[in-house]
Amino acid sequence: MADWLPERDTVRGQSEVYGLKQGASRHKLQRTSSTAAPLNSQHGRACLQEYEGYLKAALTSARLHAPSLIPVVVLTGPAQGRPPPAWIAQRGGVAVQHRLSFEPHLAALARQPAYAFTESLWGSWLRVDLPRLLPAVAGTLARRGLLADTQLDTVLWTDPDVLFRADVTACGLPVPRILSIGPEAGFGLAHNYGVVYFNVSGYSEHFDGLLAAAAAARWEFDHDQHLLSQHFGERVGLLPDALNWKPYWGAPAAAFRPAWLSAPVRILHFHGPKLSVANCMLERMRADARASAAWAEQERVDVFKACGGREAPNGNRTWMHVLVNLVFGAYDVDQGALYNESASMVATYMAHGEA
Repeated sequence: MADWLPERDTVRGQSEVYGLKQGASRHKLQRTSSTAAPLNSQHGRACLQEYEGYLKAALTSARLHAPSLIPVVVLTGPAQGRPPPAWIAQRGGVAVQHRLSFEPHLAALARQPAYAFTESLWGSWLRVDLPRLLPAVAGTLARRGLLADTQLDTVLWTDPDVLFRADVTACGLPVPRILSIGPEAGFGLAHNYGVVYFNVSGYSEHFDGLLAAAAAARWEFDHDQHLLSQHFGERVGLLPDALNWKPYWGAPAAAFRPAWLSAPVRILHFHGPKLSVANCMLERMRADARASAAWAEQERVDVFKACGGREAPNGNRTWMHVLVNLVFGAYDVDQGALYNESASMVATYMAHGEA
């Protein structure tokens, strides 16, 4: 799911791309991640600060633990409030600016009251525009002397709220016909576009058809994942869970691992409840000491809101209840230990990124 940020005055996005280095046994993948953060409220500034922290941690963890990746951060929207290129470069990234080729359609959609929240999610739409933004990525890498050492046939795209725990290489990772994605809330299902492995030529062949389908639907999608899922359906490949692991699943100890998780967790994705909300909820649950089953649904929602959790801007209360119950599930799995570990890791990488 996209990250819900309801205010309309937004910094429309940032994305990171990691290119695969040409080499005998390893290639540098490209990774991209996207965010949008509102600026017109105290909550908006807090969201922006939180996502800047995620981006800093993602870049630093990639530099330290994923040497086969070249990080490229793709930016869209006004410069005010988003990390400047120098800030990105200090943390091992390469900044590229891109304006969405279909921006007028999203702008028109955002003027409809039912889709006003769309503008705050423009950053996530960058991955849809991959064929149009890659020339700018190639040009930037060429100017930095990195293009000759990089192949752009495949792209690994992530949301910004991730940590790299181990290297990601092309070896042993099948190239999809179009794209591959990992699970959302459940294991082993191709549902979540927070981490996407693109076959650039395969995806590009379908790009015009994808835009035509979006136009036929008047671009009335809650977010880009809705469009991509609807258009590609069963043509989407499945990534290993290890490339899109969720903290609410708990530590991937041998006894807990599903049979198909044969490799260490490589990318930890803070999908759904963000660290600040989840850890606040878990702290209150531990202090309360009741079993999670003893909490009534309204009590769960109340603690979620008290910890800064917010409803989806499209009014989808079902998604809010999903977020709430994911955190309670984390409590059942490991008392929230992986959330605590993740918060410590993010703080460490943020501090390291300032060095």
